[in-house]
Order: sequence, then structure tokens, then C-alpha cells
Amino acid sequence: MKKSPRKHQKLCLEAMWKALNTSPDPILLDLTVGFGKSLICAWIGEAMQNNGRNTLILTMTSDLIDQNSKEFVEIGDTPYEPSVMCSKLGLNTWKRPVLFATPQSLWAKIKSGHPVSQRVFDMITIDEAHNVNSENVNTVYMQIIAHYLSINPNMRIVGMTGTAYRGKTSIVNKDLLFKKCVYKRTLSEEIAEGNLLPLHFGMKSEESFDFSDCHQTKLGKYRESDLADVIDGKGRLTSKIVNEVRYIAKDGNYEGAFLFGATKDHCEEIMESLPSDISALVTGDTGDKERVDIMARARAGKIRYLVSMNCLFTGVNLPHFGIVAWLRPTESMIMWNQGNARVVRKCDDIGKTHGLILDYAGNLDTFGDSDDEGIIEYKRRELEDNDDPLME
Repeated sequence: MKKSPRKHQKLCLEAMWKALNTSPDPILLDLTVGFGKSLICAWIGEAMQNNGRNTLILTMTSDLIDQNSKEFVEIGDTPYEPSVMCSKLGLNTWKRPVLFATPQSLWAKIKSGHPVSQRVFDMITIDEAHNVNSENVNTVYMQIIAHYLSINPNMRIVGMTGTAYRGKTSIVNKDLLFKKCVYKRTLSEEIAEGNLLPLHFGMKSEESFDFSDCHQTKLGKYRESDLADVIDGKGRLTSKIVNEVRYIAKDGNYEGAFLFGATKDHCEEIMESLPSDISALVTGDTGDKERVDIMARARAGKIRYLVSMNCLFTGVNLPHFGIVAWLRPTESMIMWNQGNARVVRKCDDIGKTHGLILDYAGNLDTFGDSDDEGIIEYKRRELEDNDDPLME
């Protein structure tokens, strides 16, 4: 059955097409996690294909390539077949009107003189567009854009993200790639309309890790040695926290939980306190096939606890998961917002009513100035007006 846009998805697409028909300037769609960016990509591809136009849809990770391309296949009354170029998925097709590609795989083909380098695209759509560093023309994204603009100077460029900033700086500026944001939809707006679930914040215990003395490098990242100093020798605390997460998950009938650790060793320590048959660890070292298998088992409900350090923040769609437990600090507002938004998707099959954030690392204090005021105010009410927000 053909999928149709709901009200605000339709308004988003209308604003986008109007802007593209008015000016050749690259534009941004600021769309909260859970808004349906995979569907927006699919409807863009469908409209362009139906009008005899070629579209390139760039996405950073293989997980998102897989998700977005499958969404495109399913949106019509009859299946659409896109091309997919992603080495991690073992896919290398490129001739169809809609091409989904990771920038790394595509740029490697362009440099090698592959025929895809001569294609004429009428539009490039970039999912998770905050990954584009437009201040550096030598980045892969910017070189791909420059390459295809040299073939078609009239090519349009559309970016989509739910976190429209790099660090604390907006990615929309007349001097940057994206000149104008033509549509914005926040998490609190989607929650208020009932499309996504609210976030609850709280813990039963007051024990947590103290990362206040950890220092950041010049690049704004926490030193791993400082994080390790806090974690080392705290195995008992880690175990106690993990057991609390497990108790809350069982007591509150939460189907699944994400647990974010401070270091790789810490993640392995977290795993020691989880039942091995329904838990999995995903890191940057996890092989592609193993990761695909883990996520498939998680979607099937066979894995209830996913542990990670710097992964699982984008391209993860597990609506039945209801808890995010932070056992690490993060210096990144993008990571904080993206991580928490993993549990806002609705799941009527299990009667899910909210997503629960358990912060054992002081992130709530760090990000009290989050960019979504509706979430800030909800968070403050939850923590100040309810002595035990888990006992509602």
C-alpha cells in the first residue's frame, strides 16, 4: 500500500520544492529524529524519478543506506528499485535514476574513473547533513558536491538533519554550504502532536560516576585516559548501575535498553553484568556482518540490551527500545540529543508511553541549555516536581 505524507511531512516537502524552484542555493531541512527523514528521502527520490530526473542520496553509514534504500523500495504501490553503492553492504549498482551511496564508497569510485563519475545528477540529498564540514573544501562530501556541480551547475542540493549544528555553531549561514533552512520541526512539536513519545528523566539511586575532573583536548573531546581514570576500580559501581538499569527495565516493562559506556574496556565491563544471550556490544571494531546480525536480532526482539561507546546514535530504528542509560559523559550536544532520541519512537504493540533517560554521568547538568526548549522545560518539571519520576 502506498505511503502518504502526514501533515507536517507534506508541509516540509512543499516548502522544499518551493525553495528549490525559487533559488539554486543549497537548502536545509531541520527535522527532528523520528520525523521520518528516510521517508522524506524516499518521496524526493520518487518525485524526481517520476519526472525523469536523477537523484543522488548520500548517507554517512551503511545502516542508514540500508534503511533509506529499503524505505524507497516500499513507498509505492509497486516496488521501486534504486541503485545502491556501499562497500560495507557489498553493493555496487549505479545506473538507476535514484542512487543511494555512502560518500566514502562513491568518492573512491569517482577517483578511480568509474562510469558513475560521469553521471548527471539533478539533485543531491544529504541525510545527517551535520556531518558536512563545508568550511573545508577538501572533505569527501565537498569534493563530491564540487565534482557533480562541475557536470551540472544547475544541480540542487538539499540537506536534512535533526541536529543542525557542528559543535555549537549552526550549519546554516550565507558563507557555508547551506544558505537557508526552509523547514524546521522540533522534537517537542512532534511529541505535542502525538507523533513521538515524551522523554522522562530520572534514576532510583543517587549513585553515579563523577567525570567533573575530566579534561577535553583542543578538538573538544574528552581524554580517554581521564575517562579511564574515573572508571578504573569502579567495577562494583558499574555492576550496581547496570543491575539498576535491568531492574528498571523489568519493573517498568521496557522492552530494550541502550547503555553507553565511557571506554571500550568499560563497555566490556558493562557486558559482564548483562545476560549474554540477550545482550550485545557494538563498537567501531565490530565487523559489518556481525553488526548487521546484531541489529537484525535486536529488531526481532532477541537482543534487549545494546552496549556501545561511540556507535548507535544514528541509523538505529528500534521502536520497542525504551531506555537510554548514560554511563559516560559526552561533550557533544549532537551525541546527547541523538542518543536520547533513540527511544522516542512509538511502539503501539507494547503500549510504550515514553522514553526513559537514565543519566549516571552528569550530562543533564552539562546540557541544561539544550536547543529544544520544549524538552528542557519538560525535563525540569520531571526532575523538580516529582520526587521519584519512575514511580508514576
